[in-house]
Amino acid sequence: MKNLGGFLLSGIALFSLGNIQAQSLEETALLFSRTTNGGSARVMGMGGTQVSLGGDFSSASSNPAGLGRFNRSEVSISPGFFLQNNISKYFGDSINTSKSRLAIPSLGIVIHNKKGDDALIRGTFAFTLTRLNDFNATKTYKGYNPNNSITDYFAIDSDGTTPNNLPDLNYLAFDTYLIDSLYIAQDNFLYYIAPVGINFNDPTDVPDVLQRETIKTSGAQNQWSLAYGANLNDMFYFGAGLNVRTINYKSNKVYTESDFYFSKSPSYNPLNILTLEENLALTGTGLSGTLGFIFRPADFIQVGLSYITPTTYSMKDTYSASITSDWSNFDYYGDNSTILNGTYSSSTDDLYNGPIRSKYNLKTPGKLTGGATFFFGKVGLASLELETTNYAGAQYRSQVSGIDYNDENSQIGNLYKSAINLRMGGEFRLNIFRFRAGLGYQSNPYQTKPDNISRALTNLSVGAGIRKQKFYADVALSFTMGKNSYNPYTLPNDYSPTPFVKQTNTSTGLMFTVGYNF
Repeated sequence: MKNLGGFLLSGIALFSLGNIQAQSLEETALLFSRTTNGGSARVMGMGGTQVSLGGDFSSASSNPAGLGRFNRSEVSISPGFFLQNNISKYFGDSINTSKSRLAIPSLGIVIHNKKGDDALIRGTFAFTLTRLNDFNATKTYKGYNPNNSITDYFAIDSDGTTPNNLPDLNYLAFDTYLIDSLYIAQDNFLYYIAPVGINFNDPTDVPDVLQRETIKTSGAQNQWSLAYGANLNDMFYFGAGLNVRTINYKSNKVYTESDFYFSKSPSYNPLNILTLEENLALTGTGLSGTLGFIFRPADFIQVGLSYITPTTYSMKDTYSASITSDWSNFDYYGDNSTILNGTYSSSTDDLYNGPIRSKYNLKTPGKLTGGATFFFGKVGLASLELETTNYAGAQYRSQVSGIDYNDENSQIGNLYKSAINLRMGGEFRLNIFRFRAGLGYQSNPYQTKPDNISRALTNLSVGAGIRKQKFYADVALSFTMGKNSYNPYTLPNDYSPTPFVKQTNTSTGLMFTVGYNF
């Protein structure tokens, strides 16, 4: 029988492992830096192109110079239906999950002010709401891992640390008997072992374990913009805006392991199931500015350029975790001194008399976007734009004296890179009707391809609309697809392969914009 007293640990090598938690700081930095180009249904139907177009309330957030194209005031609202779908593949097992919701991702009010000056023909103020990110999703994976258990991670990551100084999750594993300090070698080094992990007496005796996790996320990243755009001789358009960005993100993760099977010890089944649950809530508020211009040298072309400054968020997060182990009459040390039977639980709330709270600042990188729009008389138009942003420029800064994020900032610089994103779209006009189509591409933000999977995103969209003197209505259908990978925990390659989930994510949005001109 495998019991903790039966392992010889003096020959185990030491490894440095990354922390396991609901959302790493490096992942969070990318999540809040990689925003979408939201706006009205018209913009959505044209693939998000808007930097050189103008005449749409979406210009307030993307390029305020486009507000100079207005010749009247308007108020508008954009409700929509959105569906997130995820296919997760893990050790040959595939699970499809989805989540839908109704939302209002954008709205705006535009106030046009015609000037009496001959040169400054008109100017326009706008106040708008734009959704930059939607976090509502559910993902589930499961499969039989023939290589290792999460308890192996806890054990190796704890090596060399006394129980009272263990990282939080490792201590919860220790407190629920999933790992234990067993042997101090001649160099006075403390090692840990897991009763359902790999047998170091016989490394070929590896558990085959059913691993399953469900991840539920919710919330959104929004931008409120107050902007002004001016028109100079119907040729030059200038604009500036102030943006207030908000973040509301929640994550719930429930991870389980069960059905432990050792081919060399088929009757060895000490643990029925272990459950790890993590909850993370993040909120943040930040300020940024937007500057832009549009140049119209001839009636058939406009070129535009805009710059959105970096955003510095004041962040607050709340984190809690718990581990529960359900044992099956297990002689823990093999000497009848400790018999485990039933459920044992431990949580960070018990350790800290409540959830763990943190305050810090996060700076996300700015964006530079340039583009051109070509007009074909009354028939329609075509628009193309390129956007560049440096994801490696995201930075954390502590709000508490004595704490720094140097390691995390260095890791962000090592993981990510500058990326160029492409958007193109067109509109065909037939009397009062409009028909649109678009394409968007966000390139891989990583310097490499983790697990050989590119994180590029592709967006396809179509749309239609109607224009009347006092009223307009638009509808757009958008489909975004991309691939990702997810590591339940991290192990060094020379010890045991780190498991990863291959994910295919799609997002479908149906959005309407209705507006009234006055």
